[in-house]
Amino acid sequence: VNIIIKFIESANTDVSEDIISATNNQTEVNTESFHGLKGKAKLVQKYFDAKNAKASPENRIYFERRENEYKDAGYQFTRIFDVRELARCYAAMILNQAHHSARYVKEIFSTSGKELFCDTDHESLYYASALALYKYNTLVNGRKNGAQNFIKLRWHIIQVYKWVVHGKTDIPVPSSKAAEEYANKIIQSLTAEDKPYIDHFVTCQQIIKSTGTPSTDSLKRGKFTADLLNKANEYFEANQNPK
Repeated sequence: VNIIIKFIESANTDVSEDIISATNNQTEVNTESFHGLKGKAKLVQKYFDAKNAKASPENRIYFERRENEYKDAGYQFTRIFDVRELARCYAAMILNQAHHSARYVKEIFSTSGKELFCDTDHESLYYASALALYKYNTLVNGRKNGAQNFIKLRWHIIQVYKWVVHGKTDIPVPSSKAAEEYANKIIQSLTAEDKPYIDHFVTCQQIIKSTGTPSTDSLKRGKFTADLLNKANEYFEANQNPK
């Protein structure tokens, strides 16, 4: 049996990654590694870099597209989002699939894979979802406003957050022209000097409380996500049309 092995060398990292991705495009299961090779993932990373160039130090977060890419960069690990973690953020906030994000992390690509890092997605949506989780984690770690009591519900928190910022549960299609403006309003709320996100997260917690106390198992089910949507709509209706 003759076996031919091809060695491909290129000084251009992007070219090498495109070849690897094309060689493995018949793989049945798309792992986080191959999602990281997607053209959209590269654009998302560039978007993060562009935002960081203008952001204050407290608002900088990083997308680690390749494993251990920032290992020796000296960044706080809480500011680094690998492909899997960013996918969970996006699925929770933008796709309204917080129950998938709350499940075993390896399952995120089998449950939501086709909707992640799509060519037509706006990069700002990925950045907004990661920044929201980062900001909420700072409240959890600082034990502020009882955020530490919602650590298991953090995916649902960022799902609700976008609704609270916009005052409604409607969300534009990720590929639409309205999506970038939608994301920018979320980003602005998370980076403004007066920190409106703190009160917004309190509202998120209130909406979740009104849904009841979910079991660990129910957090991984679509029913709780649907119940949360209904409670959010009730909250907005009550506050927009007070008796």
